[in-house]
Amino acid sequence: MNFIDQLSEKRQRMIEANRENDFEDGIKNLLTELYPDNAHFIFELLQNAEDTQATQVKFILNTDNLIFEHNGKQQFSESDIESITGIGNSPKKGDVRKIGEFGVGFKAVFSYTNSPKVYSGKYAFEIHDLFCPREIENVLGRKSKKTVFYFPFNHPQKSKEVAFQEIEKALLELPDNTILFLQNIEKISWKIESDNETTGYIKKCLSDKENHFEIKKKTDKLQRNYWLKFTKPVPVPKKDGLFVAIAFR
Repeated sequence: MNFIDQLSEKRQRMIEANRENDFEDGIKNLLTELYPDNAHFIFELLQNAEDTQATQVKFILNTDNLIFEHNGKQQFSESDIESITGIGNSPKKGDVRKIGEFGVGFKAVFSYTNSPKVYSGKYAFEIHDLFCPREIENVLGRKSKKTVFYFPFNHPQKSKEVAFQEIEKALLELPDNTILFLQNIEKISWKIESDNETTGYIKKCLSDKENHFEIKKKTDKLQRNYWLKFTKPVPVPKKDGLFVAIAFR
């Protein structure tokens, strides 16, 4: 029995105990309704891509699913699988240099899907009942260097049409300065498959002038904004890479 099968067996016992005690609906509502705004999980995905040192991320929105991919240097490990299917047991806990924590904010995706799929390195698995992983065929192949998330719109209380509309709106209205304070991600792009295919991106460019940044946002037209950003290291013993930053448009 491999790691995912073992973890699935353990998680299944928890799921059955929750059902026996009539906790399942309450836990699901609590975890999937953490954030009042629709499609907040977009920011959770960006945060976790940032923590894997990804430089480019892409959203592909179709009428019945969303695909998110990034080129992070760190692909999924056993601890990541345990974390993303659990609650509050992230390997990032205690590391103040990391932004996101798998397992809590990620649960917001279950407002749109009942069965997210993850393809990363040698692992390919689907999550069902919030906590339970199931090994699936690695259609990307083990040689792929990208991590890919696949979210089918199969939530019984949210139609495919509503899911598509909410995520489309969130992508098109993504603030250009979302990327400003990220240290690794340089470009966020998206493709929206509909009657009229829409593409766009937010890209951060370092100017020749010190502390000057240009951010380009492409939707139906190209917008350019310019920022002054100042960064200063924070001297904390045994914690390299910490900083505080401030920016002015």
